[in-house]
Amino acid sequence: MSARIAYDEVEVGTELPPLAVPLQRVNLVMYAGASGDFNPIHWNERFAKAVGLPDVIAHGMLTMASAGRIVTDWVGDPGAVIEYGVRFTRPVVVPDDDRGARVEITAVVAEKRDDGTVRVWDAGTGRPVGDPLTGHTGRVNAVAVGQVEGRTVIASGSDDRSVRVWDAQLRRASVPLPLVDVASPVAAVVLGDSGQLAVGAELGVILIRRPVG
Repeated sequence: MSARIAYDEVEVGTELPPLAVPLQRVNLVMYAGASGDFNPIHWNERFAKAVGLPDVIAHGMLTMASAGRIVTDWVGDPGAVIEYGVRFTRPVVVPDDDRGARVEITAVVAEKRDDGTVRVWDAGTGRPVGDPLTGHTGRVNAVAVGQVEGRTVIASGSDDRSVRVWDAQLRRASVPLPLVDVASPVAAVVLGDSGQLAVGAELGVILIRRPVG
């Protein structure tokens, strides 16, 4: 698949076609089955409210993937996107009714780089789609997002055989040092309801780590 938009055709200030993504509870159930993320904040209204949320919320990775479509739909080739990051500022609440939620996404080209890449900003917030959490020295293979004591926590696993954990709101490490018990690259990370981490390595090892926080 080749991109429909060439680098030379892109101008700073170009507004990408807006995108609206409807989300209903059935979409959350389908994503949970595909991703293995069955955190009850994404399907159990009683549990979600008990931990301080207004209602069931969409998975962070689901809304992240949905937002990324504004770029992939525009260029016509997902492979043309070489870097993508987000900042989770507030959850997408999905009511249990016939309408659900509607995620409206806008973006504008903010920069054309000398290396032939283009950086896209969120037109609604005026912030770049990026500002990544850093620390890994290898490729990130797995990311998990969950709620621990009312805080949104992000855990990531990498080729560098470590797992790092961040507090999404404070933008800092929730666990100061990386977890490095695995002897091969991390292939999967699951964040449990109470903050436990299940870490899967390429050599077939699964580790359960202490609660996060």
